[in-house]
Amino acid sequence: METINRLGILGGSFDPIHNAHYMLAKQAMEQFHLDQVWFMPSGVSYHKGHGMTDTAHRVRMIELAIAKEPRFSCSDLDISRTGNTYTADTLRIVKERYPHSEVFFLMGADSLMHIENWYRPDVIFECATIIAARRPGHDDIALLAKREELKERFQARIEMLDVLYTDISSSHIRHALLNGESLEDFLSKPVEEYIYLHGLYQDVKPMHIDEITEDLKRRLKPSRFLHTMGVADTAAALAKHYGFSVEKAYLTGLLHDCAKYMSPDEEIKCANMADIPLTEVEIACPALIHAKLGAYYAKERYHIRDEEILDAIRYHTTGRPDMTWLECIIYIADYIEPQRKEAPHLSELREMAYHNLDATIAQVAADTLSYLERKGSVIDELSRKTCNFYQTRVQKERSEDE
Repeated sequence: METINRLGILGGSFDPIHNAHYMLAKQAMEQFHLDQVWFMPSGVSYHKGHGMTDTAHRVRMIELAIAKEPRFSCSDLDISRTGNTYTADTLRIVKERYPHSEVFFLMGADSLMHIENWYRPDVIFECATIIAARRPGHDDIALLAKREELKERFQARIEMLDVLYTDISSSHIRHALLNGESLEDFLSKPVEEYIYLHGLYQDVKPMHIDEITEDLKRRLKPSRFLHTMGVADTAAALAKHYGFSVEKAYLTGLLHDCAKYMSPDEEIKCANMADIPLTEVEIACPALIHAKLGAYYAKERYHIRDEEILDAIRYHTTGRPDMTWLECIIYIADYIEPQRKEAPHLSELREMAYHNLDATIAQVAADTLSYLERKGSVIDELSRKTCNFYQTRVQKERSEDE
């Protein structure tokens, strides 16, 4: 069995884990020279009941949050046990397994004020030294008096963290998510992405279009945001011309690149987290991944449940044979929107789009394939099928007209 001289344990529901958890563990590790810190998510907590997020999600978020610190790890000791989990039992098991380790139990100072009401506080103090971190604005006089009381009553070993840690609570984060507020200061980026990918802590009601616009403006690069707005406006104009839903087309155009703000490695990582299957071509050419990932984000982050919208986002890069009206419009709008300057035949295509959608798609698909072939890029087979389908359809339509 591995020898751990000084072991820190930070327990909690971690629903979700946030920056204050990480900062507390990091500060304790540095101040008290801990060899390891275990983040220990609770199973069924006797005082929080069964209302917690699924264990697998909480564990995965912890793993993402602590990945860059090799001395941090996630322990399954509490979640692997049945029934209510008590800190006293947890620490007793740790001491039995690691009898030669000096165990430190990390907590917020507010918990220390009520620890004598926990199950078997005598066992807690017998098994571990308490490291209590002071919250900003906490009454130090009352805290120090409580420490002395516990030392006298239980012969408790209690240390205080010198550095005050940020006052963040998981409940505040869940509230912020419901209200569409920024989480930049509260969560690590991987945890934030995981939450959005899996739709955790969020209302199922679709976000208002103004809220979506503001969120995209914050996430996308300025040039990408301008492109996005151009696609949305172009899609709306085409929809109006052909008698389709302007609102639906605008919303889809707005969301078509909603995942296009990450690096290729981040896109692959997020797709794996979301269990989105990737083809060999997509792995070789990650620029294609944002379409599938965008459809997932539109559903989980922005709560879009209209499958027609999700499909239009999913296929806006490659297209596919026999697309719906919305898929056709988004595929075309993405190519001819006003911000695009370099693509061939733009003038003709911008005019053609208002006369014949099939012919426009055939030309856009052909131009796209030519461009990719000149670059020597990997080409998705669906792009070739799209081109062949619409070229054949256009030829057939012309033959019938003759």
